[in-house]
Amino acid sequence: MYLRRIKNPEQLKHHSPGEFGKIMGLDRVPEAKSLRAKLKEISTQKKSWEWNIDLAKKWAHSEDNEFYYIDGHVQVYNGYKARLGKKHVARQKLCLPGMQEFWVNNKEGMPYFYITGQVNEKLLEMLETQIIPTLLEKIPSKYSQEELDNVSMREIRRLTKEHQTSVITTNTKLSLTMVAIHMFARWTQENYFKYMRQDYNFDRLLQYAVEQINGDFAVVNPEYNNITYRLKKIREKISRRRAKLFKLQEDNVNDGLDSTNRYLKKQITVSQELEDLIHQEEIELVKRKQVPYKIKIDDMPENMKYNKLNLESKRFQNIIKMICFRAETSFANLLSKYYNKSINEKRAIVKSIINSHADIIPDYQNNKLIVSLYSQASPRMNNAIESICKLLNDTETKYPGTNMTLEYKIAT
Repeated sequence: MYLRRIKNPEQLKHHSPGEFGKIMGLDRVPEAKSLRAKLKEISTQKKSWEWNIDLAKKWAHSEDNEFYYIDGHVQVYNGYKARLGKKHVARQKLCLPGMQEFWVNNKEGMPYFYITGQVNEKLLEMLETQIIPTLLEKIPSKYSQEELDNVSMREIRRLTKEHQTSVITTNTKLSLTMVAIHMFARWTQENYFKYMRQDYNFDRLLQYAVEQINGDFAVVNPEYNNITYRLKKIREKISRRRAKLFKLQEDNVNDGLDSTNRYLKKQITVSQELEDLIHQEEIELVKRKQVPYKIKIDDMPENMKYNKLNLESKRFQNIIKMICFRAETSFANLLSKYYNKSINEKRAIVKSIINSHADIIPDYQNNKLIVSLYSQASPRMNNAIESICKLLNDTETKYPGTNMTLEYKIAT
């Protein structure tokens, strides 16, 4: 489904169930209702996190990765059943309710796993409490525990006339150039988020059930936030009044004596407004001192109490999307010999190949299942597919559930 860019079970209605089922060795693919029932049955087992970590172990071991890139991604919520904390969504430049996901990728942007925050956890907090412990305990490392315990920090700064860049690293051996290369390679992770949103409907909610958060979990007091917001607005007004008063005083000095009375009246009015605003600021500061900064979920008013979405089904399907993304990337890398431009061009060709028609021909005498792909738009693409078919045929993969070997070729 996801490789074909069928983004949800409902879109299966627009595809031939018989033709689509032949790819899977079935008479027909399940209908949307049946597929949703299967997903619900799988989600009730609550094994998606274990599956994700098991896959992350295998991927990290096969790639021998040393650098992990960690960043947050906000899944915006537009419903009304859940009461979620607001997060800053950089791509929309707004604070919106949603769930914060913290992703761990390698320097090529390949995903390993992700952890979902409960309310409004910050990246540093998640690093210390969940992400780094998970990496140390679950993901294999070629470094000993003693080496990991004796880590020292190193800070590198680059100063120009207008900007200063600071990088903190635990690697004391890399040169400044290599540190910068690895630092700015984090954009591969941003590219991953963008591609998954556009092609895999990454942020779509797949389940609308709501769960309660542990009552002892401490969050920032909403009332404290409201007072802080009012203080911010009052201080903005104070800054504007002071600027206005300074301007009036400056104009009074530069103008003649005839306009002094007029300026004095305006200054008195602005000064009175400024005094009132300063008094309001003092009142709000006193109120804020009486309100605790953090509060337990159980102590919150019922109409403001946070809860969270049940994201088991979404995690399960996100793992499948991660597998598809990795498979698609590996396939795109095989095209480098024929297409040495950007990865986006190679991905577009991979999507074209996946969505192209093919004949499935069983050869019972030779115990083979021949997949004959239709000719593509250009000879260069046909040559690329032909070379990939040879690589696939060398694997001698058996079709699931049979002893028939898959053989790929392109019809010319």
